[in-house]
Amino acid sequence: MDVIALHAAGFENAVATLGTAITGEQARIMAKYTKKVIISYDSDDAGQKAAEKALGLLHEVGIDGQVLKIPGAKDPDEFIRKHGAEGQTKFRYLLDNSQSRFNFRIENIIKKYDLAVPDDKIRASTEVCDMLAQIYSSVERDLACTAAANRLSVSRESLMADVERAMRKKNREQTREVKRSIYMKTAGFGDRINRDAVKNKTAAAAEEAILGMLLLFPEYTLKIKQGAIALSADDFFTAFGKKVFEKITELTDEVGRFEFGMLGEVFSPDEMGRITELRIRREKLSLNSEEVLSDSINKLKNEAPKTNNGLSDIENILKQKRSDNN
Repeated sequence: MDVIALHAAGFENAVATLGTAITGEQARIMAKYTKKVIISYDSDDAGQKAAEKALGLLHEVGIDGQVLKIPGAKDPDEFIRKHGAEGQTKFRYLLDNSQSRFNFRIENIIKKYDLAVPDDKIRASTEVCDMLAQIYSSVERDLACTAAANRLSVSRESLMADVERAMRKKNREQTREVKRSIYMKTAGFGDRINRDAVKNKTAAAAEEAILGMLLLFPEYTLKIKQGAIALSADDFFTAFGKKVFEKITELTDEVGRFEFGMLGEVFSPDEMGRITELRIRREKLSLNSEEVLSDSINKLKNEAPKTNNGLSDIENILKQKRSDNN
């Protein structure tokens, strides 16, 4: 009804998202036709959250998103009908004075606090500073700081100092997160192919060496099947390594022939990528003798039992330290 009422009143650029919040795809479509969008959602919590999300999506595609405030009415249709002949003019005024993205966000923070109470004013200022610290553009941040300082009735200089402090804190947190992400990736956390590898990196490395050699030299697999080399699926501690070993032995016939491509019928493309990587990595090494294979098997058998409680090496160390401190 809102869209129909707006079109009837002469506002023909009105569209509706059919009862749902704006999606990223809708924002990209709108960006093809305009650089400014004024949104109108209900004033309840759900509507305010939807508006906040919409403003973010519009900003991502380069649209200047603004929020329509409708005093004395729940929606555009009611407002226009309520004001009769002057409805169109009054609604045009509301459109021309819609809230910017940052003013909308600032108002949503401030309305939660009583600025006449010093503690509330400090909490509101802190929350506003955290929001302003997320603004990438220095020009936008500068303008937003001026508007926020006026709205909070504090000096722009003190507010800007707190914003810069919040930015430094945010940068430190981001730096720590990047370092943590790099460390976790290096340590093997987040490995979607072989999730067990992080539990014991030494044993996992021994498994990879063994599998790489078996993929390159089917004669080693034949000796394992004949009992000349002591290795079984139970010796593998990662589920992925065990599965690969079982399939290699299954696909190696009685004369030592092995078709690598047959693994593709069992493993996913991502898993095949990892298996191919194991073979190529081993192929680049000159030491692939049976003695090297035997050393890797011994290392696996010695290390695998050390994997306790399903915890990783790092987690076991931290657990031991906590135990020592107690």
